[in-house]
Amino acid sequence: MPHTPTYADPIWNAAARLHGGSPSGTTEIATANHCLQHHGFRYDLGLRLIHRPIAADARERGTLLHIAWAHRYAARIPNFSRFVTKDPYDAMREAAQQLQLGYLLDRSFSAYKVYNDFHGDNDPFDPVDVETPCEMSVIDSDGTTHRVTTLIDLQAVHKPTGLLLDINHKARGRVQKLSQTASTDPQFLLELALARTRWPATAALAVNPFQLPASGPPKAFPPEMVPLSPHAYARIASDVAEVKRRINATRRSHPNPLDRPRSWACNHFGTCEYHAICSRGYESLVDYTSTKFDMPSIVEAGKSLS
Repeated sequence: MPHTPTYADPIWNAAARLHGGSPSGTTEIATANHCLQHHGFRYDLGLRLIHRPIAADARERGTLLHIAWAHRYAARIPNFSRFVTKDPYDAMREAAQQLQLGYLLDRSFSAYKVYNDFHGDNDPFDPVDVETPCEMSVIDSDGTTHRVTTLIDLQAVHKPTGLLLDINHKARGRVQKLSQTASTDPQFLLELALARTRWPATAALAVNPFQLPASGPPKAFPPEMVPLSPHAYARIASDVAEVKRRINATRRSHPNPLDRPRSWACNHFGTCEYHAICSRGYESLVDYTSTKFDMPSIVEAGKSLS
């Protein structure tokens, strides 16, 4: 029977994550705030490198792990019915086939076993819901209303404290302790605000970190509460509305997604997957594919700008 994706389906959600997250989601807003050109490449054109560096495998393996985690915790929720729960390994196997990630399956299986062994019967989370769509409306300085959405990885009661938490699974190539700037991270602030539209009693956001190095064994860590700034939290709706206003204004002033204002933030925060285009020019487009358009037409558009 063919797979019919729905918004509540972890595999559909995983596919969306691979391509930058849901439209109007927290990741899209963070990307636009970081660099409007990056936003154009990723969200308007759907560009992705054909040959991704080995280190980038953490993103794809993390995608499979998100699916495993969704099924792990959904199976523990009484009368859960939003999707059919499966053994996490079977869920990853099905997802790897549909998302063409079979080459990462063995390593993803090993990673999930590390997570399972680390938490075992002492898992700190008593799940309430998984992969939950949340949304809110924000109004910008022009009076325009914008819809903002996210998917909450896991909403759960933290057994050691009894607190209801928004749990953000973070599978990365390298795990570092949360820095002081995490308190004003717009992605975390917005996610908590969105979680509270469904669960007003949500006490805090916590990161569930998992390390997926390019070489060497994966490693699980205890969850870490994010000490979000109350001052920054109080501003997040208005700040996000202004980012959405800038996205729309940029689309009007620079309708070609290949030619958007560049912040050159890579000089401070490291290179993104579009660095080749910005540093070497549009001829580098031949190294990319698109999830939205016919790639030859994008290459030709790039030539007209060169």
